[in-house]
Amino acid sequence: MKRFLLLISLVFLVISVFGQSPRIDSLKHLSRTSKSDKARLKAMLKLCDMFETLPKDTLWNYAVKARLLATKLHDGPSLSLAIIAQANAYMEWDNLDSAKALIIPELHKYKPADPAVRDIYFKLLHIRQGWISGSEDYKDAITAAYHIIEEAEKYRDSLVVAENLNLLSVYKYEMDFNKEAIALALKGLSVTTSNPRYNYVVINLAGNLAEYYYYVGKLDSAMYFADKTYNLSEKTGYLHFQSWAMQKKIRHLSES
Repeated sequence: MKRFLLLISLVFLVISVFGQSPRIDSLKHLSRTSKSDKARLKAMLKLCDMFETLPKDTLWNYAVKARLLATKLHDGPSLSLAIIAQANAYMEWDNLDSAKALIIPELHKYKPADPAVRDIYFKLLHIRQGWISGSEDYKDAITAAYHIIEEAEKYRDSLVVAENLNLLSVYKYEMDFNKEAIALALKGLSVTTSNPRYNYVVINLAGNLAEYYYYVGKLDSAMYFADKTYNLSEKTGYLHFQSWAMQKKIRHLSES
């Protein structure tokens, strides 16, 4: 069975290969030295957003610190984001039950109609999608992803649409529907822009397209998207994906 791409932990020695990114260094520094609790909390939560690049124990430690600080500040949305970070750590440890125990109660707190917290609502659904996708036929996961897309389109949230088109492309690839996987990933890219808020999903989509094209023997296209993933990962500090893209580039060069 093909690997579940970019959605599960990959075994890379990221830190030893690339060191620690300036962005991570900066966020760690801000989380320690910012004068206000609010600023320190913001830095911690941004750091937790880079959960795939952080060592699991480091992610957990910052998530716990953020949760304690959000509780102290009586900041409900930030508290939910800290809980999401803890759930991501559990997902990285393949501890789905603990992730569910954190996320399900949070989902009851939010409705997508409220623009102030809509992003948190969709982040919670994204983690839920991670454990729904455990079934081999992906039937439930595909249904859930299309439902999220419908909701996101209702509120004109193209970022969430792109994220779920990416998930659908992975499901189709895992099921050996390679043309559909490529079409869905390309459609996902088509709804993104150069706005930095799309960087993470563009990295994912381009990285997956590099794999899809490699698998069907279109090596020039595979290299194009591997380069795109590598360059944007380097720019944004997502070392995990930079390492993954470099592996793809090396594999392509060795077979050219």
